[in-house]
Amino acid sequence: MKIFSFGKKEHLKKRDSIQSLFTKSHSLFLFPIKIQWVITEAENNETPIQILVTASKRRIKKAYQRNKIKRLLRESYRKNKYIIHDSFCIPNKHLIIAISYIGENIPQYNEIEPKIIILLQRLIKKYNNIDHK
Repeated sequence: MKIFSFGKKEHLKKRDSIQSLFTKSHSLFLFPIKIQWVITEAENNETPIQILVTASKRRIKKAYQRNKIKRLLRESYRKNKYIIHDSFCIPNKHLIIAISYIGENIPQYNEIEPKIIILLQRLIKKYNNIDHK
């Protein structure tokens, strides 16, 4: 795995995984970003962590604005994913994360990145407190 890449295998695409993420997940919130996550059983050739990035159509009406927000979130995660990749090491387990933007205004990158870092650090703390069976 390259440290500062965000390849196709890291994108969450499976419908079943997305449904389990939104039904059985834990969540963290730091306005305007919400992170939902769940640990599942790993399948063959899966990366240990997969990410889904969303921006609400209800709050951000224009598609080009939603796309910009998602680009900012992906870039911020890509630059700081080492925080979580170094800490997540359970064999045969798979971490699924959804990063959602809940605000109504288009943020700047320097507003998003510190919040992503804080949320990833909180995620590590929560993850370490859960019983890993």
